[in-house]
Amino acid sequence: MNDPSVELDCPPDHDYCNSTEPATLDMSLEHNEELGSEIKLTISSKFCLERFAGSDDDIRFFTRFASHAHLMAFWKQIEPATCKIIRVTKTRSVAKTDEVPHTGNAMVLQPIDTFFLFMNYLSLGLMQKDLAHRFKIHQSTVSRIINTWDNFLYTVLGAV
Repeated sequence: MNDPSVELDCPPDHDYCNSTEPATLDMSLEHNEELGSEIKLTISSKFCLERFAGSDDDIRFFTRFASHAHLMAFWKQIEPATCKIIRVTKTRSVAKTDEVPHTGNAMVLQPIDTFFLFMNYLSLGLMQKDLAHRFKIHQSTVSRIINTWDNFLYTVLGAV
């Protein structure tokens, strides 16, 4: 069975002498840099907490928290309970029925950004239409987010 005269036609597992062309690597690096630039542009044009995370002055202005660290410490305290948020829905606001958990499409904003919107509303006294333009959502969505966070924080902080 182990006949040394029999040649096997098996390609090697790896060709360690083969290397990627430098032009291909340059193109990949260039593409990664373009994507990084797109991400930075998207974040800088989006009105969200992440955009202002590097500036304690901005955090203080928009939320009245002393710093981003203070805001995040508060968020870490309430975040576990956010999965139990009862979202104010259009049905509830029109029909004034009991609170119903949100079953619609996924929200456009992350939970922390809805909290940031609510803090903007409280801290700056911005009109709902202004917040809708800043966060690029409908004015009725802003209203529901504000009512939802108002009810949620009343429940969570009222228990303290």
